[in-house]
Amino acid sequence: MHVFYSALGPNEFNRICSCLSAKEVWDKLESTHEGANQVKDSRIDMLTHEYELFEMRHYESIYYVFDRFSKIINSLNSLEAKDLTKLKLEDLLGSLLTHELAM
Repeated sequence: MHVFYSALGPNEFNRICSCLSAKEVWDKLESTHEGANQVKDSRIDMLTHEYELFEMRHYESIYYVFDRFSKIINSLNSLEAKDLTKLKLEDLLGSLLTHELAM
């Protein structure tokens, strides 16, 4: 428990100071920062929709598009969303750069 107390800022400490176990602390922090399952599911749906409609805008560089796409993928991964494509992000960046050079 001491690790939690020393690692958290004052706001988080105030949320957990009444907890009696590390599990209780973890559950409270998890629900505070990730939200309930319903919120998590809604966020996954929103990010999946963003992923499915993703396209490059005419004013964007390949690197900016890659960063924007990476944020969507990383957010989905952090929410433990399933069924993402198996293409590695680095491979995607290479393909996009090759395509840009060919244009």
